[in-house]
Amino acid sequence: MSIVVKKGTDFKNKVLHLKNYSMEPYIEKVYLDGKLKEASLISEQDKSFGVFMHSLILSNTVDLKKHDTEVYKRKEDKLKKAVSAYASLMGFDANLIESIAPKLPGLDINHDNKLTSSVHLINGELRFVIRGAAEYMFRSCTHILMESRFVKVTRKALREAYDTFRYMVAKGLDVYAIALRDLSSLPENYNDNFLRSNLALVSLIGVNKRLRANKNART
Repeated sequence: MSIVVKKGTDFKNKVLHLKNYSMEPYIEKVYLDGKLKEASLISEQDKSFGVFMHSLILSNTVDLKKHDTEVYKRKEDKLKKAVSAYASLMGFDANLIESIAPKLPGLDINHDNKLTSSVHLINGELRFVIRGAAEYMFRSCTHILMESRFVKVTRKALREAYDTFRYMVAKGLDVYAIALRDLSSLPENYNDNFLRSNLALVSLIGVNKRLRANKNART
């Protein structure tokens, strides 16, 4: 027995209604300088704004490899689109940022589909930019970005970051951490174990995957 969908007035109204909404994930919340804010309210008034935006954009340059699962690729593709859309919304030219801090080829790492990293050349030094599931990155961070300076992580700071992570998860957001590590040269034993220590936490971003009103929709 087949199911027949009646494409009457009610069906058309539902279709038109759905066109007024976007199903693309978007960055809704940002935890920066020890504070959780609406992503759209992050600005130059936040002292770590520049470091955050540069790090976020550079974290978006990782190439997905052939051995990555299709499910993971789709998830990462959607996250990349959300980051690109946010960078554009905030007035940043991603291509310009990437040209200032060029990525070194062949050094991208995907750690168990939980963390990804890329290596960039900045002022003659190497900057490792890591993005991944926040719950797996907290334990690797020894420093945190506070008002444009990296300071040692204290129990209080880590607890506040973790509580913020739990709050965003409870709100239904996918939470990712952005972290950095600077070195003067590439270590001989560079591999995914390198991502498990001495990282500096830049921020947490909360990505919303639910429907939202489409500003460009026509009624």
